[in-house]
Amino acid sequence: MAESHVISALVAKHADLQGKIKSYQEAIKEERDEISTISKSIKIFDPNYDLRKIALKKTRERYFKHKELTKLVIEHIKSNDNVDINELTEYVMKAKALSQELHKSIYGGIYTVLENLVRQYIIECRVINDAKQYRIKILNA
Repeated sequence: MAESHVISALVAKHADLQGKIKSYQEAIKEERDEISTISKSIKIFDPNYDLRKIALKKTRERYFKHKELTKLVIEHIKSNDNVDINELTEYVMKAKALSQELHKSIYGGIYTVLENLVRQYIIECRVINDAKQYRIKILNA
C-alpha cells in the first residue's frame, strides 16, 4: 500500500513537469513566430541584410525583487549577531527555496550586499577566528 502513495506522488510530479514542458514549448513557438515576423520586416527594409550578424542578447534571471536581497541580509543579521557569509547564504537560499546550483551566484550577491552595507556604515565586519563576521553597526550615542 505504501507504494501507491509513492507512485501517485511520482505520477503527479511527472504530470507537473509535462505541463511545464508543454508550456515552455508553446512559449518557444510564439517567440520563434515573432522572430520570423521581425526577420521578414528587416528584409523588407533591407533585402541584403545578413540576419546571422544579429548577436544573441543574454538575459539574466532575477531571483530577487529590488532591494530584497539586502532586506533579507539585514533581517538575518539583526536577529543573529556575528553572522558569517556562509550562514547568510544558507539562510537566503532556504528563505527563497533556491537550488544549490545557484549557491556560488547567491554567495557573490551577498558578498556585494555586505560590502555595500559596511561602506554605508549599516553593518560592521569583524574578524573572529580568522573568519569575517557581520553585525549591525552600533552607533555611539
